[in-house]
Amino acid sequence: MKRKLLRITFISLASLIVIALTLEAVAMIYYPGGNHVTGDTEGFDFVYNTLTDLGRDPTPSGKPNPISQPLYRTAIYVMSFFQLFIIQLSGSILPKIN
Repeated sequence: MKRKLLRITFISLASLIVIALTLEAVAMIYYPGGNHVTGDTEGFDFVYNTLTDLGRDPTPSGKPNPISQPLYRTAIYVMSFFQLFIIQLSGSILPKIN
């Protein structure tokens, strides 16, 4: 029983991570552009943009961000749920540390 619960837990956690990473990747694709260094760039740049830029509306370039902002926020909510799940799991399945 415990082994089955651990397997379901692992699959659930792995699924949450994959969903969050997919949402952030799609948000990067649809990011209209702009960063804190130069405001007039197109798209998401891994060197000059941060992940939190995906949640800005408007972007540093002044463009609206109607697609990547909700995707980014959803990814943050999914990761928050993941963290709450881990905290809850640590009290029930993982061994106690004295």
